[in-house]
Amino acid sequence: MSTFAETKTPPSSSKKKSKSKRNELSTRKKESNKYLAPFQSSDPNIKLTATTALRSSVSGKIGAQNDAIILQVIQSGVVPYMISYLSNDNAMELQLEAAWVIANLSSNNNSDATNILIKAGVVSPLIKLLSSTRYSTTTTNEELIGQVIWALANIAGDSSASRDIVLRANVILPLRRQMQSTENISLLRRGTWLLDNLTRAEPRTLLTELNIREPILTTLTLLISNKDEEILKNVCLTIGYLALGVNENITDVIDSGIVMHLIPLLKHPNIDIQKPAARALGNVVTGNSTDTQICINCGALPCLKQLLSSSSDQLLKDACWAISNIAAGTIKQIEAVVNSDVIPTIIKMALTSNYNIAKECAWILSNVTCGSTQQIQYLIECECSAGSCILAMCNLLFIQNDCVSVVLDGLLRILQHSDVPRKVGLHLVTSRKQIVQDIKNVNGLKKIKKLIKQKDVDISTKAKHIVDTYFTDVIDACTAKSP
Repeated sequence: MSTFAETKTPPSSSKKKSKSKRNELSTRKKESNKYLAPFQSSDPNIKLTATTALRSSVSGKIGAQNDAIILQVIQSGVVPYMISYLSNDNAMELQLEAAWVIANLSSNNNSDATNILIKAGVVSPLIKLLSSTRYSTTTTNEELIGQVIWALANIAGDSSASRDIVLRANVILPLRRQMQSTENISLLRRGTWLLDNLTRAEPRTLLTELNIREPILTTLTLLISNKDEEILKNVCLTIGYLALGVNENITDVIDSGIVMHLIPLLKHPNIDIQKPAARALGNVVTGNSTDTQICINCGALPCLKQLLSSSSDQLLKDACWAISNIAAGTIKQIEAVVNSDVIPTIIKMALTSNYNIAKECAWILSNVTCGSTQQIQYLIECECSAGSCILAMCNLLFIQNDCVSVVLDGLLRILQHSDVPRKVGLHLVTSRKQIVQDIKNVNGLKKIKKLIKQKDVDISTKAKHIVDTYFTDVIDACTAKSP
């Protein structure tokens, strides 16, 4: 019995532990009540002072430290007070500080924190402030609206789910109204950033479902002539997102008339504007031939040609991608590409640039081979200082290349073209023998034969068809010469 008694936990120890927990919870509750007391005060000055101090405590910090502080503040129970202050139309300074606090709290990188804000009901009063007609163009009012827009942009940028909540709260029309009635650059920057975040994430079906693509494009059309570079960048990004998806989305962009203002931005001196402008145009010219022709008519090709001298690999890739989409159009559109005199540069880039750029060049060359007899002949005869079109295409015939199939298609069309008789003087001649020899001279035949063993059935079949149809005589001749 004595042994059992010695090992038994003393009852007093358990009681002390339980009492310690109760004391800790009591202390936390007292601290929480003390923290929230100023926000519960009936004195508006005390509320304002506490809210201003809170705003300062969550401003100016970055990284994990900031996220931890923000989450702690959100979990403190202070958010409902900030939301109530947003609705206090008789205390604009308090509204401003509360909106500023919400904007800072929503700037975190923790989706849990953003979800707490959303569940607390922060979106609705923010939209109400944005919609209010009493906030005109005075400095204080615009500062308040700027904080509201900043908060909504942070929330919308957190996830597609958060974005959809903001969209369903009918943010677009009041946002458009505010942006149309101001020349405040800071507010317009934040407004275009909000539009960027509202259109960035997939899926974008809600934009069509809520019928808000047109008002967004109307707003962007008003702002695309602005001189501010941050505004222009956000506008170009948003146009690019709106042009993604089905052809109807692209037609919406075309019908808005914004493309005629977008294309000149390809010549903007700031590369950070050229990049999203080129990407947006590239998305637009993936559409139908009518929409693509409008882009050509607006001067797309000369602007894209100018980008081919850029030092930015990303910009070169996007410019080539846009040109390849144009070259994938009608005979008339292929002719526009040929007449723009980009082909010699494209051949050189295919031979000298890194793979990501060369791949886009291969698409351009292959798409041009879908053109007329004259266009294909031009391509065959076109050379640059680095070599010919056939050399450029054959250089890309390596197994790891994900555009091999496209290159094989292009080479096959060139070979098929070489069988078509052309009038030279008084005679009809074909260029088959010359093209076959040109491909062989640049080791193209060896590469094509290797591709016959490729596991990819599509590539293997195309390679075998080219060899069997056009190179049997060459192979037989080589075999005959063997000792």
